[in-house]
Amino acid sequence: MLDRLDAASFASLVGQQVTVAAADAVASWEVVQVKPLVAPSPRVVAPFSVLLRDAGAKASWPQGLYRLTHPEHGDLDLFVVPLGPDGDGMRYEITFN
Repeated sequence: MLDRLDAASFASLVGQQVTVAAADAVASWEVVQVKPLVAPSPRVVAPFSVLLRDAGAKASWPQGLYRLTHPEHGDLDLFVVPLGPDGDGMRYEITFN
């Protein structure tokens, strides 16, 4: 299933909140940006990344596997990498390559 997700699967969510869950926490993060990646990939569809923001957060969740609830595709277990804060909160990236 994850190998068939493409950038369009997330582009419609830009500006919206998605639920992200860890074993002991649940948060609502904004989908900020979806961008194509220019890199060789074994994927059937083109690689891309999704940038998320936890508005107002001062500390980040650690890098790891989290469950993201997508409104069309349901629960997705995805590897999330913290990028650090910007002026609006903590940023995270999910890469599909």
